Amino acid sequence: MGEISLVGGITKKTPFSAAPMFWPKKPEQNAMIHLLISDYIANALLYHAFSEHLLQFVVDDQTISSLGPLLRTSCTTGICFADLIPQIAEQFPDSKVRLIFTPTRPPVVLFQAKQGGGLMVNINGLVFMYIVESNQRSRQAAAFTLDIVASIHLHVENNTLLGRTSVENFRLKNKYGYINISDDELSDIALLSSEMLQRFINDFLRGGFPIPIPKVLRINITQLQILDRSVFISADFDLDRRRVSNLALEAFANTKYFPRNVHMRNS
Repeated sequence: MGEISLVGGITKKTPFSAAPMFWPKKPEQNAMIHLLISDYIANALLYHAFSEHLLQFVVDDQTISSLGPLLRTSCTTGICFADLIPQIAEQFPDSKVRLIFTPTRPPVVLFQAKQGGGLMVNINGLVFMYIVESNQRSRQAAAFTLDIVASIHLHVENNTLLGRTSVENFRLKNKYGYINISDDELSDIALLSSEMLQRFINDFLRGGFPIPIPKVLRINITQLQILDRSVFISADFDLDRRRVSNLALEAFANTKYFPRNVHMRNS
């Protein structure tokens, strides 16, 4: 089993291995390529990203400008944090809210065959809430534990990955803080956050994610089937002869037999 590293060298071994994989019973018979890809790849990448502290996210009016009106302690137009946590407006009026998410363990992605096939994603971490006052001074107001479970269903159209997601669980719990936030208020925040997260991901998946394909290939993915702990892909392909020819010429162009620049002298 190979290792995955995000920093150019194996600094820490992945503490788990790939689950057993099995070919589907009825694959596409006429396809030129059959691929079976384990969810080990995604989980190993997430493990090393977690180990290198690359999964911390900041949510404020600078990182996501569209949330600027929401991330305020005093409402001017629409809904803001003062509607969800009234006491925050009393203690810190006319201020901004900054949220910092830090995972407490590597996120987990599982490929599952049930219900037509999909991905189950589990994320656990801490959310730190900071109040940023008008003088740019910030103070930590609260901290919450966060547990997210989401399911994602994917399909391919014209070599573009499309899908939809459903947030099955979005749970916040008080850990500590200077603001006394009730369980009902936390439930309201969790519900709103869950809906916003689901809408954001679905908007992204609705637009589609083009599958990166080398320019020398023309690939048509004929089947994508999510199995337990793996994904099965069938595809047809053909080569772009002109591009392959150009690449071959480039490969030989600067050798001693085929110098790129030949300088001719007049005798």
